[in-house]
Amino acid sequence: MIKTYNQIIQNLKEENFTKIYLLMGEEAFFINKISNFFEKKFISEEHRGFNLEIHYGRDSNIETIINSAKSFPMMSDKKLIIVKEGKDLDVFKSSNNSKIDLLINYINNINSTTTLIFCLNNKSLDKRSKLFKAFLEVSTVLDSSSKENKVYDNQIPNFISNEVKRNKFNIREEATILLSESIGNNLEKIDNALHKIFTNKDDNDIKTDDVIKLIGINREYNLFEFQDSLVEKNSLKCGKIVNYF
Repeated sequence: MIKTYNQIIQNLKEENFTKIYLLMGEEAFFINKISNFFEKKFISEEHRGFNLEIHYGRDSNIETIINSAKSFPMMSDKKLIIVKEGKDLDVFKSSNNSKIDLLINYINNINSTTTLIFCLNNKSLDKRSKLFKAFLEVSTVLDSSSKENKVYDNQIPNFISNEVKRNKFNIREEATILLSESIGNNLEKIDNALHKIFTNKDDNDIKTDDVIKLIGINREYNLFEFQDSLVEKNSLKCGKIVNYF
């Protein structure tokens, strides 16, 4: 089933998991966020050494991954396999029918103790292909490039607010605007900035000063100072800010 990023995140919070995930498309932020959740939280720390495997597409092959997926976990009831840089995995790079059929056969006969995640950053499968249709039957599919997942410029403040709430913080409206205006429509950079704020705050209330201090935004040259200079008709200050940007 195709789901949006928000739907998948909500399912993960509710511990509503599927056995296979196909995460594809151009928006790396969504793919990385979901795979990082599994990597850090799905397997308990004491069992990760035996039951968490991370493969990279260019260094692996579908036979190795399927054989591992068919094996059972050790001292646990679940095993996790994450395939990063999946666009470089042989089965996704070529039209080799034997490799495609091997993966489809596994998709149709899933090992119930294994969760398998394919991360196809900057690649999307042909939705008419038999491989994609096989994924669609039993797995959770994220198309990060779809319009349902697109975050437009005017939606960035709302995106920031939602991410802050998910992490159990509050953020002042002016701080949200300052952050969105200074970083722009780059979800990875916004996420990194928020993470920096979260880890350096003593309380849960994010203010404008926190954004200025922790993200390195110039106190004199920012959106609010520019607005003030317009209201005050301070052409000198306005010109300096314009030149700064």
